[in-house]
Amino acid sequence: MTRTTEYLKKNLWLSFKGYHKIGDNTIPNIMAALTGKNISSIIKDCAGKMFSCNKFILWSYFKTANYVTAYGEDYLRLPDTFSRSYAFRSPPTDHYMRTFFLKSELENGNKSHVCSGKYLSGQHVLDYAFDFVHTYRKVRNFGIFWINSFSHNVNSRPEDADKLFVDFFKKLSDIAVLNDTFIFFFSDHGVRFGDHRMYVESYYDERMPFLFMWIPDIFKLNHPDIMESLKINQYRLITPYDLYLTIRDINQISTKHKSGSEGCPKCQSMFDVVSSNRTCQDVAVNDKWCSCHELYPLHKDNERTKTVQFVVSHIKSIIASVKTKSCWTCTSLSLGKINRIHYYYDKERINIYYVVAITLTPGNMSYEATVMKDKSKLHLVGQISVISPYRNFGKCTIQYKDRLFCVCEKIGNLPNRIRAVEISPRAPVDLKPLLHNVIYKSLKHIRRVPPLHEKPTTRSDVTQVNNDGRSWFAGIPLRMKKPTSCIVNLHKGVTTSALIIGMVIFIFYYNMFNLINFYEIEKPIFDLKTTIQTYNDTDYILNTAGCVIPNFSKTLKFKEAEYKKKTCGDRGVFVNKIADNKIKFDIQYHTMKRYSKGKPFNCCYKFAYRSTEPGKEDTEITYSTCKTFKTGTIIDLEQEVLTVNCKINSGAKHIDIYEDAYLLLKKLNTLENISKENEESWNVLIVGMDTMSRARAYATMPQTVTHFHKHKWLDFRGYQKVGFNTFPNIMAVLTGKKMSSVYKACAKGMTYCNDFMMWHKFEEAGYVTAYGEEYLNLPDTFSRYKGFNVTPTHHYTRPFFLTGEEKSGNYICTGRRPSALHLLDYAIDFVNTYDDVNFFGMFWLNSFSHNFDNKPALIDKDMVHFFDRLVQSSALNNTFVIFLSDHGIRYGEMRLPIESYYEERLPMFFMHVPYRFQELYFSEYNNLKTNQDRLTTPYDFHLTMSNILKLSNDSVEITPSEACLNCSSLFYEKPVNRTCADAGVTDKWCSCHNMVKANESDPYVQKSLDLAVSYIQNITKTIETDYCMLCENLKLKTVLRHHFYVDDGRTFYIVAFFICAG
Repeated sequence: MTRTTEYLKKNLWLSFKGYHKIGDNTIPNIMAALTGKNISSIIKDCAGKMFSCNKFILWSYFKTANYVTAYGEDYLRLPDTFSRSYAFRSPPTDHYMRTFFLKSELENGNKSHVCSGKYLSGQHVLDYAFDFVHTYRKVRNFGIFWINSFSHNVNSRPEDADKLFVDFFKKLSDIAVLNDTFIFFFSDHGVRFGDHRMYVESYYDERMPFLFMWIPDIFKLNHPDIMESLKINQYRLITPYDLYLTIRDINQISTKHKSGSEGCPKCQSMFDVVSSNRTCQDVAVNDKWCSCHELYPLHKDNERTKTVQFVVSHIKSIIASVKTKSCWTCTSLSLGKINRIHYYYDKERINIYYVVAITLTPGNMSYEATVMKDKSKLHLVGQISVISPYRNFGKCTIQYKDRLFCVCEKIGNLPNRIRAVEISPRAPVDLKPLLHNVIYKSLKHIRRVPPLHEKPTTRSDVTQVNNDGRSWFAGIPLRMKKPTSCIVNLHKGVTTSALIIGMVIFIFYYNMFNLINFYEIEKPIFDLKTTIQTYNDTDYILNTAGCVIPNFSKTLKFKEAEYKKKTCGDRGVFVNKIADNKIKFDIQYHTMKRYSKGKPFNCCYKFAYRSTEPGKEDTEITYSTCKTFKTGTIIDLEQEVLTVNCKINSGAKHIDIYEDAYLLLKKLNTLENISKENEESWNVLIVGMDTMSRARAYATMPQTVTHFHKHKWLDFRGYQKVGFNTFPNIMAVLTGKKMSSVYKACAKGMTYCNDFMMWHKFEEAGYVTAYGEEYLNLPDTFSRYKGFNVTPTHHYTRPFFLTGEEKSGNYICTGRRPSALHLLDYAIDFVNTYDDVNFFGMFWLNSFSHNFDNKPALIDKDMVHFFDRLVQSSALNNTFVIFLSDHGIRYGEMRLPIESYYEERLPMFFMHVPYRFQELYFSEYNNLKTNQDRLTTPYDFHLTMSNILKLSNDSVEITPSEACLNCSSLFYEKPVNRTCADAGVTDKWCSCHNMVKANESDPYVQKSLDLAVSYIQNITKTIETDYCMLCENLKLKTVLRHHFYVDDGRTFYIVAFFICAG
């Protein structure tokens, strides 16, 4: 909810960084804020009797003081607020919303949206809250409005509420409610369940809910001492008990401020300064929930083992005591995975505490526990928390609290509930006849995992090997009547030699034994570790019937440019957008002092415009007159490009000391022809990075790739280039046309072929469009084709970079920042500015990867920051984001090894698919995932964009790709036997073959080399040169490599060689 937090920050709301929860879920935390009581008192005074408990709640206190009161809460199906034992028999306040939601709420989109009628339930709550304060704006009122539906579930989407909250707070400001109303915007706790909880950072996140407070201006003026206290307390440890006492104090400012509540005797109103040495114990926060310490990873194996065993044993003891319904029992759980183990010391560094997160099987339920080590003894601190989503496993339990530990299992009629038998030829066992027959009948289910290990299998071994979520417990001893080998021989393909030492048979049943799994262990269990398959693990990048590409990255070592310790300099003047078309100057005097050497200076600004001279529109710019400014000066944003110049006056001379350039998006004056965003429309944001193969991305930008994996981006392993350099590969994406058609259409300039471009199709459909590219000195994009005489998109960044790009070490700078970072900031501004309409944006980065002295690793963190900002915005809700390249490295030392043959041809292609699209178009999304491991090309991506536009605007016609009639959108599954010919890739660029080193004795090896050298020598003879100049004769110096591959009965030779004059 970045827009909401930015709005609150901008409007000077107080933000309490140390606001800390005091209990597990909603009830203890919300009731502490509403009553000042702890959970034991709440259970005693309120459970099952909310009618009598209501008098303790804040709204009753305010109602007694003649306030009009209201309470509203959505998503009533949730179990942990005012429902079940804590439901009200009669309305607790003057206005009460529960009746409305009881009849109208529906869960949609895998519970990601909760609707009441045609609107989101959360929207109803906000509208009702606004209506309440607006209706009673002339009388005193007290309202509590609690929204669950945007954030409670694993699939909930807080970002959907971002704009709603901003609009809500703006409306409150518009009707002057903020003049005399305290507003508390807060939560009960952080995320308690799901994948997010597997990270150690979630330990703090779960315990630290947000708390923002609006203080009326008139209160600030009348009580400056209280305001000072509140400002200080933003950085102190605060709890719901303090919040309760503060709200109580609002109507009693003149009296002594409240201190101490029933649940926390040492807590106090935030109107007084909170002690800086306050501890969790001081504010009644149990050790289980306290986050006032730093966690350190635990590496000692013996300590890890003891702690985990202690937690698992405790959970098993809970399961053993669970009471279930008739004919049901709880399955025994065993350790499946250790997610994390950390430790911390108490304040006196006497006791050590372990924080353990584990997953148990079957069921894959995850738990978090805090364990204290007192000398040599372990003690559980608080209760064990469930951190995986509820899966309703415990429907067979009698008590609701037991559901989180019980995987229900139907009890069969067999007297002996034997679920696993260990069999060893050294000590064969007899089986009862019934079990013996079942094994014979079930051998078709046998499943193998590689050969034997050297030690007898133990119960704990079985648990770890059995990663499919099943577990077992021992039954009474049984004896097998026939040798083990006889049983296995009944299953074809399993040899008796595999049973020299032993095997384990797992038996699972539902009222009868019906499944047997046979496992052979490759090595001792304690040597087996769960690992993630990394990029270099596989033998093939692609391995399909139509295309096999070896995993060249296993042996290819990237050699990148050395880092030169030079930057673009320090920015001394900042220009900030304060509205869509308003900007404010901010001079950093401490920085400018270095540039001016302490002397007085003056600064001026000027806007840059595209040249209007025919033929120079895309190559030159003009400037407005330079106008002086001071820090704090606010002006209209007339153009998107702005430069600043600062000078010192030295007599009659004016010496330049500082120059900078700024790229600021100026929102379109009219959006009449722009289509509004709706649930069935999709945006496209393309970020390109020149000369980046997939292998190079993994090798040089690991943080960016990790971000993609973390956020479930798609990674197209077989994305194949179709032409030599940038232009043919980008035009394939943007037009889908043959290069002969492109060259013909664009011969007079890019303006003449703009109608073919994908951004033009989106613009015709009512989208706002943008195109930006930096490092304009490069010759291989659109510049060599005479550029665009007319701006190709609504927003076009070329004039900015024409202000002057300069090289500084590894960087290409425009002003005091790298050119690429200017472009990334502009892209974010574009996305955020047009978040309520449809947009298409394409932004191309050259300067960190195109040339030999570029270094992609230098932009790795910045790219992660860019994508993080996208995550924080609402853009990803309905925007396809693609991070791609045109090709790999084409020149230089990296082209010497044979692996570079593949690297050059396989650019990166990553895609974020909007979560809502994944739900609405399940089949298409599955096809996208399948196509990650198929041969794909820019033509497919071109048609995918057309497909996206068609889904957004049904009147759009999808035109087949002229260059590849067999190509199709990535929303359709690509055939497993797809070849380069099918995908529109010529033999020259095809990667779908396995290269073999050529034998020098092969006569065709020398012939192919002679042919290549002769070809180049003949070309040099026909080249036209300047007067009195000739091209020197070239001769072969060194053969670098010689390989061949066979395709369809034809042999192709790939030769790399070095020639020189002579």
